[in-house]
Amino acid sequence: MMAAVMTMAMVGFVACKKDDDKKTDEPQQQTYEESTTFEILYHGQAVAAGATVEYTLTQQEIDNDDSDAEFFVKNKTNATVQRVFKVELADGPATMGIDAPICYGVCEPHNLPYTSNAVDLASGTDEKPIQIHLYPTFHGNAHTGTYKITVGKGAGLEDPQVFFLKFNW
Repeated sequence: MMAAVMTMAMVGFVACKKDDDKKTDEPQQQTYEESTTFEILYHGQAVAAGATVEYTLTQQEIDNDDSDAEFFVKNKTNATVQRVFKVELADGPATMGIDAPICYGVCEPHNLPYTSNAVDLASGTDEKPIQIHLYPTFHGNAHTGTYKITVGKGAGLEDPQVFFLKFNW
């Protein structure tokens, strides 16, 4: 009789988890729409919304402990707009989000997420690139990391063009 009571008590303490509460190891895929205002150019080619630009460091860049990727922003409209960009760490070592060297005319370290000041951008391609540097020795044993970059209108980043930059070293 005592065994039956103990069994019933133990069953009462067991919690069941619903199947729809299961977490998956797969990252959620998000769909991004092309901006009607901005186009991002990398090596003269347009970067599609949501695309990942893979940047693999050369041996010389690894030896010099410095690399940088340059992106040019094109205003596709006929009007001047205020361009703002935001850089976030999407994946990789936390050190990539601390004092990340981001340049637009002037190179400065920024903790991420970082949102730039608004810059008036006339119709056409900006002459100054957005540059993201990477110093491999700052990141220990890591060999890859990804930034999410959003370019949009004004402080609200309206009509954004979103893309990713993945460094491999």
